[in-house]
Amino acid sequence: DVDQAGANNGATINQLGDYNVVDLYQSGADNAADIMQGGSNGLVEAQQSGSANAMTVRQYSSNNAYLYQYGSDNNYAIYQGDVNGGTAAASTLTVTSNGDGNYVNITQEGLYGGNNMTVTQNGNNNDVISVQSGSNSGITLTQTGSDNMFNAVQTSQGRDVQVAMYGTGGNIFLVQE
Repeated sequence: DVDQAGANNGATINQLGDYNVVDLYQSGADNAADIMQGGSNGLVEAQQSGSANAMTVRQYSSNNAYLYQYGSDNNYAIYQGDVNGGTAAASTLTVTSNGDGNYVNITQEGLYGGNNMTVTQNGNNNDVISVQSGSNSGITLTQTGSDNMFNAVQTSQGRDVQVAMYGTGGNIFLVQE
């Protein structure tokens, strides 16, 4: 477990091997977390509350992540896949973001597919950028507020996207190949 409160905190967590768990909580402003799991069946549960926080999560192989950010001007960068982008399968990601001006960038890839992401954003001027590959993969997005944006690219077969946007000025850009 890592618990940090205040401003300008940093946490770097690197785990190799299977069945690793990260439990992280940061509160305050300008905090940063960098999490890497290199192995199968890993789990990341992380929460940041405050403003101008950043979180990078990299999971190599088949893993699960549950991420929460509360506040404004926060950033996520998330990668789930294999080191070489080829053999990973069935990663799951759940992101919840509450506040204004939050940015989420997600890449899920793997030859064997079965990847799923669920993103929920509440607030204004929030953006989600996602790239997903692998057959039978899915995206579920819910955005509530004004001037939010969802941009997704899905490749491979058996893909699924479900989007619900509530508010004004929302934009959706979707490419399925």
